[in-house]
Amino acid sequence: MQNLVKIFILFNVFILFGACLTVQAFDRQPVNFTKIDYSDYYNHRKIVMILLDTSDSMSSGIEMAKDTAKSLLPEISQHTELGLRTFGGHCGSNLHSKPKYRNTAKIIEGLDAATPYGRTPIKKTLEETVNNDFFHSQLKKKIILITDGSDTCGGNPCEYIKKLSKVRKDIIIDVILIGNNDRLKCLSDATNGTFYSVTSKESFTN
Repeated sequence: MQNLVKIFILFNVFILFGACLTVQAFDRQPVNFTKIDYSDYYNHRKIVMILLDTSDSMSSGIEMAKDTAKSLLPEISQHTELGLRTFGGHCGSNLHSKPKYRNTAKIIEGLDAATPYGRTPIKKTLEETVNNDFFHSQLKKKIILITDGSDTCGGNPCEYIKKLSKVRKDIIIDVILIGNNDRLKCLSDATNGTFYSVTSKESFTN
């Protein structure tokens, strides 16, 4: 009889212990998994478009402009999508390469093929870059504009970029101006970019 009582007590203790474990399991707070933060990944990825002026006015400076552009290429990260547009002719631009990773060879090919001809559609080329080459991208964006100065196709690039910068904070413009003046500095100023006035390849690389 005493043995039966002991067995009964042990059985009830076992039942109560199991019930407590079950309650604790259901009361336990769910595990909070840390969300993966990709912000640093995107911060290191960019789109860079080189815009090279190939109008008539660049005839005397085209080789210096090409050399200056080529000197930039080793400094551009492999995480950067790099593209090239040239502009001139009948107020138009030519997309030599859409932004791509590890695109240096294609960029050099496009630079080497550039020949000065025609007028200078700076505003139109900026618009095409913003609306087409940067379309639907969430990456940081930079334009490297290499030119000797003025839009000769009736556009006002300064006015366009000032208006754009009020609604777009993801685009930076660096201006490399071939010559000794500060024309188009308005573009870099409006986008927190950098302005360079270049009279020789050495003056830029230094």
